Amino acid sequence: MSEERQPWHRDSKISLAHLLSSLAMLTSIIGWGMTVENRLTSNEVMEANSIKSRETLRQHTIEKIESLKDQMTLNRAELREDLKEISDKLDRIMYLPPHAQTRNQS
Repeated sequence: MSEERQPWHRDSKISLAHLLSSLAMLTSIIGWGMTVENRLTSNEVMEANSIKSRETLRQHTIEKIESLKDQMTLNRAELREDLKEISDKLDRIMYLPPHAQTRNQS
């Protein structure tokens, strides 16, 4: 029993299997990191485009609202003019002499 086995014997040689598996793991980690970087860059570009699109849409919406406000103001003024004309016509009809009203109705 001169040769006792040591349970934790360290060999100074590097096995090819260990070297290849370490290299494969390193390659996988680098590949994963590059994929994550590409996804992050893609997401940043998409977010920037989305922000630009939202700002453009917001600006168009504001312009459309302003245009509608202007149109409503014009329509309101036209309605007031039309109502004034109708009111004036009704006032004229109400103040016609009675014999003129019967002639207008026939």
